[in-house]
Amino acid sequence: MEICVSGLFLGLGALSDFKKQKIPYGLLLPALAAAVLITIVRGEGVQAIVFRMLPACFCWILRILTKKGIGMGDVLAVVILSLLVGPGQTLLILTGAALLSLCGFGIRRLRKKEETEGMPFYPALFLSWGLFLAGNYLGIVTEGLSGVAAWI
Repeated sequence: MEICVSGLFLGLGALSDFKKQKIPYGLLLPALAAAVLITIVRGEGVQAIVFRMLPACFCWILRILTKKGIGMGDVLAVVILSLLVGPGQTLLILTGAALLSLCGFGIRRLRKKEETEGMPFYPALFLSWGLFLAGNYLGIVTEGLSGVAAWI
């Protein structure tokens, strides 16, 4: 269930962010409600929900430090993703998305695009999520996650 909700949410968000560089609250709020409901149905307590907010707090701090770097939609996406897949997995997905964004930024610089243009983060987040799922399915990610889960 978590895979379906997060995939649908990230896919639609990636399309919207790529075309308009905005993520509508009409997409974010239902996805947030679904993520909270799924977390409650799983039987996780308030402490687990608060713990799952750690990656979002990191992104919110980055939002404050970088004036135009991270939008509120990106922060809400991390909240939803963290509720659905957990903080350790979210940090791995965020790391992959950051690397993909850096590659995209480098390609844009080579193509001499203007720096004032914003760069959508959702497509990178969606691709990183897909790579994470593929790696998890193939057993590549799960071996590394045991160490990350023990650390977190």
